[in-house]
Amino acid sequence: RMSNTIVRLLRAFAGVAVAGHLHGCAGGGDGASQSRHIELVDAITLELTSDSVDLFPTTPAVSGSGYIAAKQILPPGGGVAVFDARGHYRYSIGKQGYGPGEISNLTSAGFGPGDTLWIVDGLLSAHAYTPPPASRYVRTIHFERPLFGDVTRYGIISQAIMRRNIVTPPALTNWNGAEVARFGADHPQSEAHHRQGVVLAVDSETIWSALGDEYAVELIASDGTVRRRIERRVDWFPAGLSPKGPAWQARPVPRIAAISVDEDGLMWLLIRRAVRDWQPTALTPNRREGPIRVSDLPSAYDVNTLFASVVDVFDVKSGRFLASKELTGQMFGFSANRLVELVEMQDGRQTVRLWRLQYRYH
Repeated sequence: RMSNTIVRLLRAFAGVAVAGHLHGCAGGGDGASQSRHIELVDAITLELTSDSVDLFPTTPAVSGSGYIAAKQILPPGGGVAVFDARGHYRYSIGKQGYGPGEISNLTSAGFGPGDTLWIVDGLLSAHAYTPPPASRYVRTIHFERPLFGDVTRYGIISQAIMRRNIVTPPALTNWNGAEVARFGADHPQSEAHHRQGVVLAVDSETIWSALGDEYAVELIASDGTVRRRIERRVDWFPAGLSPKGPAWQARPVPRIAAISVDEDGLMWLLIRRAVRDWQPTALTPNRREGPIRVSDLPSAYDVNTLFASVVDVFDVKSGRFLASKELTGQMFGFSANRLVELVEMQDGRQTVRLWRLQYRYH
């Protein structure tokens, strides 16, 4: 009887040892197991109907009713292409100029309350349009101070930016152009890379903000206090590194590229890092006298081939790491809890594909 007990204990110990080994392999030593994994499903590809529709490689916005607004390459000032929920192209907004509802330098677009479509035009103004499928011009607002921001349900959020040798913190601007919240204090220029990380608005008084040179995101209130911190320690993301040059000349450093929190209380982080076999490439423009011309620079698609993408998922309440997935596609952001991939068509044009993320636990 004693012998059988010992055998059972040895078997149980062996099972724990094997499970622990698998546990480390699947989660990079962070506590995930093989039964926890991430899946990409239900892809939507934005369909380009003609040579006149070519998308800029930025994250599109998704309305509450499923319409998708994507930044369009439409010289000289840019435009917005609108797609339905299945990715079919419907129309474009792109009247160029400096008058009401006209675009001179489109920087971002997104949906505000009531699915109002907002187009941020340069650093000083934004235009409002009625929700799709009409998208009629309504009004223009002018910002109290320059910003480079993204449209959210709570206003236009700007991540930390350099201004007169000072790093100003992330800020929220309302629908009348007034700054209503500032998430932190000013910092010296020497901290620019550390402070300039992506942000996600939780509500009008709270944001998640990623650090620029560390695997960490912080929950910051409008009074500047850090309420929570979620971080992960992995060998492939050492802290404190800063870029040494363009990605085709110097090995890219790891960076949190996007944050998303879904209705199930899961936080998704997209990390971009150098591909495993990275090396300087022929994308480098030929040396010549004078400044490098824009036409000499590599395309966004070619530059993206130098990056690998990793998606990690956490429990947002506990901060517990759940699972990780290394991806082969050229991922660069989140949109309405969908992962965004840059895709090159057979004719050489670029479009985007949106993947729904699933976390599975068996």
